[in-house]
Amino acid sequence: MLSVTAARQSDTVLRLIEMRIAEIWSWAHAVARPEPRHHLPEEVAYALACVMDDAAVSDAEYRERSRVLLAPWRPGARQGRRSRAAQVREHLAANARRVRPLLKQIITLDLQSIGPHPVIDALGELASCYRDECTYLFYEPTSPAGHAWSALLSAPDRELAFRALEAATLWGVRRGLRNGTLWLPHAEQYGGQHRLLLPAVRWGTVQGAFRDRHHLPAKADTFIERVLAQIGVGCESLNAALLAEEVMISPRGHVILRDDPASTSERSDAELLRNQLYARVGRTQLTELLLAVDGETHFSWELLRRPPVAPEELVPVYAALFVAAMGLDMTDVAIMIPGVRLADIRRASILLEEDRALRRANDAVVQFMLAQPIAKAWGEGFEASSDMMSLDVNRNLWLSRIDPKRRRHAVGTYTHVLDQWGIIYDQPLLLATRQAGAAIEGAVRQSITHLERLAVDTHGYGFWDGDCQTAEPGSLPETL
Repeated sequence: MLSVTAARQSDTVLRLIEMRIAEIWSWAHAVARPEPRHHLPEEVAYALACVMDDAAVSDAEYRERSRVLLAPWRPGARQGRRSRAAQVREHLAANARRVRPLLKQIITLDLQSIGPHPVIDALGELASCYRDECTYLFYEPTSPAGHAWSALLSAPDRELAFRALEAATLWGVRRGLRNGTLWLPHAEQYGGQHRLLLPAVRWGTVQGAFRDRHHLPAKADTFIERVLAQIGVGCESLNAALLAEEVMISPRGHVILRDDPASTSERSDAELLRNQLYARVGRTQLTELLLAVDGETHFSWELLRRPPVAPEELVPVYAALFVAAMGLDMTDVAIMIPGVRLADIRRASILLEEDRALRRANDAVVQFMLAQPIAKAWGEGFEASSDMMSLDVNRNLWLSRIDPKRRRHAVGTYTHVLDQWGIIYDQPLLLATRQAGAAIEGAVRQSITHLERLAVDTHGYGFWDGDCQTAEPGSLPETL
């Protein structure tokens, strides 16, 4: 029990450190401003153009006047603008009160790595400097976070170089925690990249069977030659399509198809069939669809754990589903639905908190969907795909993290979708975390069908075999 508690607490501490580093970098990005482009003032150009063809002005006078007008502009004419990333690095190097306290806390954790690591070396050097109360670099160190920091580390101001070393080390810590090269021995999620991969001894015994199962050669040369041959065939096909005017390459390098929907308004057979189907079905209210599906599947029975005895029991359940599915407030839903009290919706929402009841209700709906004859045209039901989506949540929620793309507080929901378009499993997941474990868990826990293949995006980790139900991390990145 103590080891489990220590692992959870260690993961929490490192996760909070990673979040704090991201906040510091977000602050630096917010204060960085794009530099204006240095251009010749319009007044100077106009003054020179006015006397350019004036015969009364000699060449010597024109040159002297040009020298006077262009003298203020000349020093900055050839100076390139600093990039936004360079400005961020300078802001971080100039602000040690955010970086230094966090580094002192990280040093006490005693992070580890396999073999020499520049971040570990930098943390050791900083620990010695903090112990001696020295904030001055007497030498030019190696950057622990790439060559982009080298200019600041070699600056004449050695105190600035020391602060740059602190900022670069902090960024190296975040990158090492994310890719698994830095870890704590007693942590679980941050327990090291070597724990995610098979041991070398075991991999040596199973790699032959793995290559036979996936028809892979023993050496990479054969595989590379095959890939290069496929690339050559693809280039020849592209040239043939260019000659036949089937595709067009824009000056910016974009490939545009001749029948691209973005550039054509022709109606295809699929679009015509879809319009006819919509015209036949007609418009339906969401409430009517919800009642019809419940009448066929009785998913409300699973939520209530018994058949309903009155309509007054069903309406709060439907309202609670609207609250959970649409992210609405209970008060707003109570106002929209006449005759439903806020207390009834709150009591019905408690039913959704039980994972098993909600899972049984969802399975009932999915099984009804897969029983329709049209589902056979979508797939066989033995393959699925899974990925994580980002849902906006309140920043005070413990699982909320900053979405790196949208810069908003969100939580991930990892969803398994069958090839027949049924959602067979979903679970909450932290953003920016490895998804191989969640993919395997959903494939094992779902009870709709026996999965043979699961297409995932595991960021280079994990393999799922539906027959043996074992995981071999480190194999194909596009199939699990």
